[in-house]
Amino acid sequence: MSTLNARSDDVLEKTTYAPLIRHNKICLVLANGFYEWDKMSGKPIPHGFSLKDREVFAFAGLWTEWKSKSGDEIYRSFTIMTTRANDIVGKVQDPKFRMPVILDSAEERLWLDSNFAPMEKLKLCDRYRDDVMQVHIVSSSVNITAVKGGPNNHPAFILPMNSQ
Repeated sequence: MSTLNARSDDVLEKTTYAPLIRHNKICLVLANGFYEWDKMSGKPIPHGFSLKDREVFAFAGLWTEWKSKSGDEIYRSFTIMTTRANDIVGKVQDPKFRMPVILDSAEERLWLDSNFAPMEKLKLCDRYRDDVMQVHIVSSSVNITAVKGGPNNHPAFILPMNSQ
């Protein structure tokens, strides 16, 4: 079962996610950007999204842990909250598409606050402002997870295509 993303608009209705937010299994997922593939032109062209005003920012997240069947190992995982796409993401994807919930600095504190009610936390899960976001086309190699048995994580993948 894929649990990469949790839809903020129905998270309290999902048996996988509702207990996490109700029991404050809340986290911040740090990032300096995210990728989406162009679905509007018919070609799978990766685009990198980042913020103009912050080099590192946080997605709203939920976390959980469980034990292996043998009970010997503890596994931890997280999911990123999503919301409807803003205009800048909607130009690359279908406007009905979803995007990660990006929190501003004040919202990060509220998201982590155990005294802040789940319904109030979910009000933070709105579209991020377009005017502080930027987008550029990146190398299609960003989609390849391994090359010759090793990780494919070259730093140039996050640069705009014309600067590589």
